[in-house]
Amino acid sequence: MITSETPINVPFTGGDYEITYRIINPDNTSTLDVIPDTDDWINGIITDQEGVVLFHVDENSSSEARQCTLTLTYGNAESSVSINQEKKKSGAYDEEFHATCLDGFYYGDAYSPGAGNYWFFLSDKGLDEDGNALPNGTYFRIDLYAAIAEDPDNARIPVGTYSLDPSPVASCAEGTFSRQNSSYFTTDSNGETVRSRVFDNATLVVSKSGDGYLIELTCTTNEENITRYVYYNGDIILENQAF
Repeated sequence: MITSETPINVPFTGGDYEITYRIINPDNTSTLDVIPDTDDWINGIITDQEGVVLFHVDENSSSEARQCTLTLTYGNAESSVSINQEKKKSGAYDEEFHATCLDGFYYGDAYSPGAGNYWFFLSDKGLDEDGNALPNGTYFRIDLYAAIAEDPDNARIPVGTYSLDPSPVASCAEGTFSRQNSSYFTTDSNGETVRSRVFDNATLVVSKSGDGYLIELTCTTNEENITRYVYYNGDIILENQAF
């Protein structure tokens, strides 16, 4: 009997997911088997932990949504769950960027009384041990404000939708990220900033995605008539600097 919520809806980025189940009449001869009706994009199935099936969903790079059925069998018992994956994002943007790195710092409310300050970078290169950008990289810097983290040592960017604060000086209002300190920039072969652009319009969405999280940033920058869509899939924990 499957006990997790069904169906399982997966964003186009995929990720690691689980199904929980309960065997009502266990015996000494039957074993649990998990059978997907496709192995093209469902893989990494693990059944070692009793009551839990782990599996991985590949990224969907097509413009069509897709569906798979996972069937759990135990003796004569059988139960199925549908895995529904979104199609790849499309919309009114000119460039798409897959950020493979998230690096950043949680400052608590030291600079923003009443709100937690989450300062992070979405990039393809990451930061060095001193927090500096690396050579030949693309970076999106976000100065975000949300609820104060209950555990600063495990501060994750809170799930939610955030709007760009257009004020010339950051208002530090929850649910926003500042135009003053957020930007898009690239670096040269020495790690020096080649081009830096603040955001004219931007929205950032943080959502749960399997065992991780999905960050989606849609933004336009000053001096450019370009809309960019940026996405990151993984953990979103930040280094604790709330001292």
